[in-house]
Amino acid sequence: LIEQQTETIKELDEVEAKLHELERQAVLSAQIVGTTLAKSYLSDTLRSRTFDTVILDEASMASIPALWCAALLAEKNVVIVGDFLQLPPIVMANTPVAQKWLGQDIFFHSGMLEAIKDRRPQNFIMLNDQFRMESEIAGIANIYYGESLKKIRAAIAPRPLEIRIYGPDTFLDAARNDQFDMSIASYGLTSIMLRQT
Repeated sequence: LIEQQTETIKELDEVEAKLHELERQAVLSAQIVGTTLAKSYLSDTLRSRTFDTVILDEASMASIPALWCAALLAEKNVVIVGDFLQLPPIVMANTPVAQKWLGQDIFFHSGMLEAIKDRRPQNFIMLNDQFRMESEIAGIANIYYGESLKKIRAAIAPRPLEIRIYGPDTFLDAARNDQFDMSIASYGLTSIMLRQT
C-alpha cells in the first residue's frame, strides 16, 4: 500500500510539473495576460517577461510597493485606474513608514486628492452604472457617493450562475461572438490568458 501511495504521489507530481510548464508557456506566449496584482510580482513566470502596457485596476486598494513591482513589467505604458473615494490599502503595521508607504494609495501620493478638493477636473467622469451590488447594498454605498450610483437594473438582476470553461483557443471565439457577460465572466478569476489568433 505504501509503494502504491508513493507511486501515486510521484505521478501527481509529474502531472503538476507538466501543468506548471503548460501555464508557463501560455503566459510567455500570450499577448494579453490578466492576473491579480499579487500574482504579478509573486509569479516567477510573469516576472520573467515584460508587456507593452500594464493596466492596474482597483488602485486605491494597492500599496505603493505593489504598484511599483507590477509597473516594472511594463515596457512603455502604465495605466492606473481606480476610485479615489474607496478605501485605501489595508495595512497591519502601525509604524509611520508602514502607514506612509503601505497605508496610503497612489491617489494620495500623486497629489490628486489634494488637487481635486476644490474642483474636479473635467476629464474625471463618474461611472455610476454599477452591476455587482443589490439595490440595498448600492443604497449604502450611495451615502458616500451622493446618491449618484444607479441602482441595479432588472436586466441584470441576480440570475443562476453558469460556469463555462474556455480553453485558450475558444475563449476569444466566445468573446467575439458575445456569448457571455464579461462582468460575470471576469469576476473572481485570478488569471485569463489570451493567445494571438
